This record gives sequence, C-alpha cells and structure tokens, in this order.
Amino acid sequence: MLKIRIILLSSLFLGMFTGIAQEKNTMNLAIEAGFIPFSSSENIGLFLNVEPQVKVSNNTLVGLRIAVTINSQTYESKDESQFIIDNIEYENGFLSIVPTFSYSLNEALLWDKYIFRPYIGLGVGPYLLANYVDIFQIGTVNSSYVEVPVHYQIGLLFRSGFELGKSRLGLEYNFISKADIEIPSGQKIGTVNSSYLGLSIGFTI
Repeated sequence: MLKIRIILLSSLFLGMFTGIAQEKNTMNLAIEAGFIPFSSSENIGLFLNVEPQVKVSNNTLVGLRIAVTINSQTYESKDESQFIIDNIEYENGFLSIVPTFSYSLNEALLWDKYIFRPYIGLGVGPYLLANYVDIFQIGTVNSSYVEVPVHYQIGLLFRSGFELGKSRLGLEYNFISKADIEIPSGQKIGTVNSSYLGLSIGFTI
C-alpha cells in the first residue's frame, strides 16, 4: 500500500507542476533518475526525483524536490541475540519532499551550440521513511514477529552537477539522521540508516 501511495502522490505532483511550468516562463521542471552505488541492500538502490523550480535570478533557483527512493536503507540491531530485523534482504524505500536552493557557478557558457551550466545546491526537509519493520524476538516463551513503525526524519540534501542544454548530470548526498526502531514496550532495539549518495541523469522541461 505504501508503494501505491508514493506512486499516486508523485504522479499528482508531476502533473500539477508540469502544467504550471508550461504557463510561466520563470519556472521549469527537472526530472532525474539515478542509482545508489554504495547501497548495503541486497537489491539495487534507485531513486526518482521530480522538482519544480522557480528562477529568482540569472544564477539562482528555488525548488521543491519530490523524491522516491528504494533500497537505500541499512538496518542495525543493538542485540542480535534477542532481536532479529527481518527486512534486510527485502525491498525498502521512502518518500522525501525537500525545499531546495540551487546556484549556477557562472553565467551560462556556450559549448558546441549547447548551454553549459555547472551548479551546486542544498536543501532541507522531511524524509518519510517506509512503513513498518518486521522484528523477530527470540529467547522468549512465545517468540513471534512484531511490526514496528519507523517515523519520519528531517534530512539535508547536498548536490552538484551540470546542465548541458536540457540534460542534467548530478551527484547528490542525502544526510538523514538515524531513526530508532522501538518495540511496543518502549525499548529501542535498533536503528535505520537511510542516508545515501546518488548519481543521477535527467532533463528539464
């Protein structure tokens, strides 16, 4: 159900801001797809960014990046002799909605008939971590699975890259504070690390 909600929400934002960008010359829409080269997940880490941006000067843009990320999270149990986190080898993911600021390092350069713009950027906002983590408690009379919710975290975005015409190539680092895994009794038995470094390629409308 979480994946369906993420897809529907992302599609809604994409359709809304595409319409706005077509009506106003001061706006554009950046769409990027990328992968996470250092993910500890058994599955490949991927992400999709959709970002409406407003040009506030020749060198600066402010935007709102909506990102869907899968297989970037690392789970750590504080005591594996008592608690086993059962989501390590399965798909995980989250949604982030991050206000951004981007700055072009110089005026647009003409390179082989294409406009070349290197840029740097940053952002801060909520990262809505994925639904529940399955915990298996051992060493008790009635060992059983428990579903434990993981709460959202505030994260920081650092990125750089360049635009060549309408194409974009970027490198980004999303720093997200570790989220505690807390069982119903209130005991914190582990953490979820969702920070990731990603490489992306995309285009602007």
